[in-house]
Amino acid sequence: MPLNATSYDPTLNLLPIFGAVMEVYVINMAQSTQRWAYMQSYLRGKGIEPTRINAIDGRTLSATERLRHYDESSNKQHYFLPLKVAEIGCFLSHKKAMESFLEQSDKPYLLLLEDDVEFCVDIASVAPSWFEVLSHSSPRMLKLYTKRQILGGVAITSPYGQIVRPYIVPLGTPAQVLNRAAVKKLLLLCERFSMPVDVAYQYWWHHGVCVLVASPSQVREVSQNLDGSSIGGSQGLTPWEKIAREIGRSWFRFKLQVTSYWYYFKTRNV
Repeated sequence: MPLNATSYDPTLNLLPIFGAVMEVYVINMAQSTQRWAYMQSYLRGKGIEPTRINAIDGRTLSATERLRHYDESSNKQHYFLPLKVAEIGCFLSHKKAMESFLEQSDKPYLLLLEDDVEFCVDIASVAPSWFEVLSHSSPRMLKLYTKRQILGGVAITSPYGQIVRPYIVPLGTPAQVLNRAAVKKLLLLCERFSMPVDVAYQYWWHHGVCVLVASPSQVREVSQNLDGSSIGGSQGLTPWEKIAREIGRSWFRFKLQVTSYWYYFKTRNV
């Protein structure tokens, strides 16, 4: 379905009260008590009552538990390096959050947050534009975070920026809003995966969810003010292993970009 650009209408503030239509989940590791205390206080200060989702720590999973959903064979075929246990845990944590939403709530929207973000905008002012693009029977997800300028078709223009259907979905999952149909679709994606969760979300032509992006970013990461990232980088790799990894990453990204553009223009009028 094509998205026609519209202008932001202030009368949309007449939409139902935020908390009545949206669950707010924060994915948080059991040991990261400082992060949860911060997020709970921060969101309550904005009039939002968050629900904590106990994140799955990939380090505690047995090989059998990891391989129940992580497809090593597909990973070798479609990605450029094996997933870290933290990345497997992250994907399973998203799965757990979406399962909880479908099982425990009948609200139409889910705001899914990581535990190290702050909003750059007034939530009450931008939420009506979220609801406008997500209030469809078709599955839609709105990513609120991006590090770079987003190119694509403009769905909505408001005083706070644009909501864009991107040529290439950006990486990162600090904050996203999903309608109920999108949660159901993405839960199927979680059953068998071979890439990090944010990379898997880039493949919208596979999972069937229309992914939109707020531009500029409506949230910022504050992990540096807390206890750093919980997913490690390239520690322990030799120089040659780092070079091989970067070559694989560059080739993977090139193929993804070409494919993303092809599907975007193939479906832009569908």
